Order: sequence, then C-alpha cells, then structure tokens
Amino acid sequence: MNAFLRNRIVPFFAVLTIQRVLLTIMVVLLCALHMEETRGEPSGLGLLKGAEASRLSQQCLEMSFLYTMENNPPIPYRIYLKTPLCLIDQDAISNGANGILPYSTVLVKENEMIRYIDRLDKHAAIYDLPYVQSNVITVAFDPRILGLCDYMAVITTVTNCLQYEYGGEVSVEEKAEHEGRTVWVVRVKDEDADNRYWIEEPSFRIHRVTRLGLFGQIDIRSYYDNDNTGPLPSRIMIRRNGPQGELELDRKIDVTNVKYNQNIPDSFFDLKSMRLPLNTEVVDYRVQQRLGYWDGEKLVERYVKMSAQEQREWEERMNRQPLSKPVRYILTAIGLLMVIYALFAKFREWRRGRSSEQ
Repeated sequence: MNAFLRNRIVPFFAVLTIQRVLLTIMVVLLCALHMEETRGEPSGLGLLKGAEASRLSQQCLEMSFLYTMENNPPIPYRIYLKTPLCLIDQDAISNGANGILPYSTVLVKENEMIRYIDRLDKHAAIYDLPYVQSNVITVAFDPRILGLCDYMAVITTVTNCLQYEYGGEVSVEEKAEHEGRTVWVVRVKDEDADNRYWIEEPSFRIHRVTRLGLFGQIDIRSYYDNDNTGPLPSRIMIRRNGPQGELELDRKIDVTNVKYNQNIPDSFFDLKSMRLPLNTEVVDYRVQQRLGYWDGEKLVERYVKMSAQEQREWEERMNRQPLSKPVRYILTAIGLLMVIYALFAKFREWRRGRSSEQ
C-alpha cells in the first residue's frame, strides 16, 4: 500500500500542483500584457465627465454667433450667460423674399422665460420653462451645449446631451485620428440610441457627435479656430437624416466672438436689458394676468403718453449704444486736458495783467 501511494498518488498530485502553478503564471502574464496594452487609456465615463466639467466651468460668458438654418440667410445672435440667467438677443435683419426678420429678445431665468418679438408680439410673454419646451418656438438655449445636440432647447443641459446618466452602457471604442487630432471615441448605448463622442484629451474638447436610432441619424461636427483656447467650438455643422435617409435638418453655427469669465451683474438680466419698446404690455401666461406696461424703466399700470417727437427721442435714447470703457477714458482725459489748458490760459492772462500794472 505504501509503495502504491509512493509510486501512483504522490506523483499525480505533484503533477497537478505544477499544472496549477503554470496556469497561475500564465494568467498573471496575460493580465500584465493586457494592462500594458491598455496603460494610459482613460475610461469612457471619465472622458464624458471631463468634457462636462470643462464646459460647466464657464459660468459667465458673452457670445455672438451666426445661425444658418437650411437655405435661409444667417441670423445674428448675442448671448449673455450668468448661470442660471441667460439673455438672448437677435437683431432685425433682411430675410430675402420673406421681408424683414424682426428684432427679438429672450430672457431665461431659473424657472421662467420672458420673450418679446418686435412687430409680431404685441406684448412680452412670461412662461414656465416646461411649457416653453413643447409649446413655444424660439431660439433660446445654454450656449455651453453648442456642438452636443441638434435641437437646442431652453431646458437642455450639457449633462442631458452626454447621455451617460440614463443608464446606458459606456465604453471607449477606439483611439483614432480625426481632422488631424488624436481623439478617443466614446460609445454610449441605450435602448433608444447608439451615441458616439469624439473627445480630445486633455482639453476634453468634443469634435464630433453621432446618434443612430429609430428616429434616423444625427451627425454633429465641431471645429476650433487656432486662437480659440476655450472648450466651446468656433463652428458647428449639424445634419439630421430621417429613418429613410431623408434630410431633415442641415444647419450651421459660426461663433464670431466669445468672452469667458465676464463680470456681468445680476441686474443686467431684467426687463430693461430686453430693450422693450415703450408701452409694451407684459403678460404672465402662467396666471393669465397683465403685469403692466413698460415705461422704459419699470412696469406701470397705464400707457405712457408722449408726443410723436418725444417718443422718437425716447427710442433714440434707448437704442443708443453705451460708450466702451476705453472711449470713456479717452474722452475724460481730453476733458481734463481742456480744463487744465483753460486754467493755464487764465493764469497767463493774470500774469500779463500784473506785469502791465508794474
């Protein structure tokens, strides 16, 4: 019996132990090889959150852009953002065969939106934001979502656009070259759509977004000028095709100017900044109530009565652009020099009078 154990059983267990050791070594080597291959590869969620943090860090900015919708002339807009406050201005422009596109202005606060369109609305209307989403057509959005979605709605956020919070599968699909830049292609797949984001690191700029689903396909491409050092693109091209491949949307946004970290006071985001015409009626649609008429400074109960000449002068005064700081400084300096020169001339005249008396 002892000879059997010595000659059969012991060698069997010895061989089994050696096999386990070799298998363990092989697994360790494979893991080390995989870690070497993936070393430095960021996580998909990390890239998305990096892009989100980069954009949301811009809490106060001014932006001007041209918005071209399909084959229409580009429309100029100005956006002033101080989260959660946002003011969007659109100048009156010629719209080709459609005549003049009137001036409009939209003021967005935390839970409400005030809209006025010159010569179309007879009043400034106040709405709840959820109501605006599905019932009011207007260009009003957070500029930090530029390049992330096709329909830019007033309640759309950067986080909404990145899709990761809806429980879909997030992964890094590949490292690729895009428009001469090295990017990570992040995939977010959920029940409704297959989303991909081309993200550059470490700037976390998003260069392309695609979405594929039953609704069709969306392709958004963003471009950054050489002098653009911020997280928001300089040009955005948006195309949306329907389920059968038919073109539904073809739009372009050209950012002409953007200033980050601006010091915009909260008082800027009020009715006065909306440049409402005299006697514009302000109506709160949430309670179906007229709040008053605009007199240029505040809401009043009754129409402000002015002659035609007085109203023209008032409109010129309201539409006059304020002088910039450098111009104000120059004019102030010129005024001081003129005062000093006048005093010096008076002093010389006094000296001459004294000399003649002597």
